[in-house]
Amino acid sequence: MGLLDRWFGNPSRDKYAKMFMQALRDAGDQRAMHYDREEFVLKCGGDGAGVAFLWNFYADYCAAPRGDRSQLLKMQVRGALSHLKEMPEEFDDAKCDIYPKVWPRAALENTRLRQRVSGEKALDIPTQIIGEHLELSLCYDLPEAVRTISQSDLDNWGVSYYEAMEIARQNLETTNFAFAAIGESLYASATGDTYDATRLLLLDLIRKLDVQGEHIAMVPNRDSLLITGSEDEQGLGMMLAFAEKILNDEPRPMVGTPLHLEGDEWVEWLPAPEHPLYNDFRNMELQFVGPLYDEQKELLDEIHEIELTDSFVASFSAMENKQTEQLVSFAVWGDGVDTLLPKTHKVFFVREKDNIPAVGPWEKVEEVVGHLMQRTDQYPARYQVREFPTDEELAAIGREEF
Repeated sequence: MGLLDRWFGNPSRDKYAKMFMQALRDAGDQRAMHYDREEFVLKCGGDGAGVAFLWNFYADYCAAPRGDRSQLLKMQVRGALSHLKEMPEEFDDAKCDIYPKVWPRAALENTRLRQRVSGEKALDIPTQIIGEHLELSLCYDLPEAVRTISQSDLDNWGVSYYEAMEIARQNLETTNFAFAAIGESLYASATGDTYDATRLLLLDLIRKLDVQGEHIAMVPNRDSLLITGSEDEQGLGMMLAFAEKILNDEPRPMVGTPLHLEGDEWVEWLPAPEHPLYNDFRNMELQFVGPLYDEQKELLDEIHEIELTDSFVASFSAMENKQTEQLVSFAVWGDGVDTLLPKTHKVFFVREKDNIPAVGPWEKVEEVVGHLMQRTDQYPARYQVREFPTDEELAAIGREEF
């Protein structure tokens, strides 16, 4: 690192963590603090109950103009301390400031796994799933931060998650917001209030947007909601380009897969295989899902070691088909191995006597040996497989060229 980098570059993660801890001290926080360098997490309090995940704070800090960073750090610390403030005792006093909040599902799932690793109390946050990769929670919008609402908060107020969510949606509908038209093919929510991705819930508003075909959406980060039409090749191309740039270059990335509005539900979507952009969307999906599986495998391996579990956590791997230029994901189902199998495009069956007796697409594998595959409650999706297919079943799957 050169002299100018030391003076003017972004701080290292460790330096930022020290700055954050000092800012907490300056704000009057006297709790014991432990910085987990590997996880980039700060734990506060003797029981470690106060946890600050520093990744997003750090990314926001590095992305901010240099002159704004000092004030941003103070705001981040106020946000980190917001959980110490008492929630209103009565729901009527809180309901005007309750909003829905869309999260990348991996953020919450990995937090749950980390809590199993450390032996901490599990998250007490009621949520619902949107599509495959998003999770919807409730939050209390304080002036200095957004505080996630727990099941205990709802119980204390005597309201259900769904009752509170209905009010939260209504509150979101009444906020000021703006959709910008980019050319004639793409719309982008451009409000910049951290709720742009969550406006995915405003279905009546989205249906009013004039698109070619069905409504397709992407939420590459919390400040981005992109909408175009399923039959608009130009719009889909623009969506793809914008989403890739946001996912790669901007803080707080969320999801790298499109969603299709079917009735009142958002579902995962890809264009048809013959579509000119199919490979591009499919490759972006794999580049998004692959790291999710990598992080999940690392955490599950730790949990299995602690809990003395014998299941093997299979890797999610990918390679390029030279003929189609498609990225193809695959996993290995081994003979005699209790395995947690990721959902992939292809499955390789491996045993000692004949090496690789079968290779099949996921759909074919499910059709032939689905009775041997038990879907777990893990995200990203994994299937428990304890038995190896018979020779007849392997023959039915076949050996598809890769």
